Amino acid sequence: MNEASMNEANQITAQTSLYGFIGEKATSDRFSVMLNKQFKANGDDAMIIPMNIRPDDLYFTVTNLRKAQLNGVAFAPEYRHEVVEILDEQSSEVRACGFCDILHVEEGRLIGEILIGRALVRVLKEREVRSLAILGSGALAKSLLWHISECDVERVVLFNDRIESCLALTQGLGDRAKDITFDIERVMDETGADLSGCEAAINASTLKGTGEIPIVPAPLMIDLEQHLSLFKSAATSAYMGYEDMLAYLTESAYTIWKKESR
Repeated sequence: MNEASMNEANQITAQTSLYGFIGEKATSDRFSVMLNKQFKANGDDAMIIPMNIRPDDLYFTVTNLRKAQLNGVAFAPEYRHEVVEILDEQSSEVRACGFCDILHVEEGRLIGEILIGRALVRVLKEREVRSLAILGSGALAKSLLWHISECDVERVVLFNDRIESCLALTQGLGDRAKDITFDIERVMDETGADLSGCEAAINASTLKGTGEIPIVPAPLMIDLEQHLSLFKSAATSAYMGYEDMLAYLTESAYTIWKKESR
């Protein structure tokens, strides 16, 4: 039995709580490995199974979760937007952000949540970050700011080439970020983004490749890219990528699923 399919007894029984991780290359992603280690460390009779699913098979696979033996499923980035239309119920965060990266199955209903914003806030809280730069103002930025009150951040600087998008983002948060001071910096191709005025920076943009825009880094640079990384190439001190974030991502998944199982 491979490392990704281990629980406390290294076997599945009729009582084992089963979960899935869906992606085009789920078996090569360490998400399932990390979460199974957490199940085992906590003495849970539970297991997550990586599932390689092609785009053409996504609708059929997720639809059939209603009658499958899985208690929940997490999704790789390539499927986070497509899965929303299949859900039976969406959390307020899913409705606001327009994507879903985790769901639980309740009496045959698919109920969507988001784990990624929670995971990012865990990092910021652990590092006691008070000033944060965010490159981008889309769905990922909104998920992060949805939970921003749970950490110590007092000031957020949004970097984007579209000021209107940043204004819409902050206005759409309501009271969730009422104690946060927001600043907006326009990003230009030639001048790039100077993130050094904040303690940490998160790449919540579609920019991925190295050198797409010039960047002056913050002391801590965070993104979730597994391959080409704009922030990794710019970082001069601490950098956290997908592999570094895995423990936080799986902890957030664990918390969501354990809460729903009570």
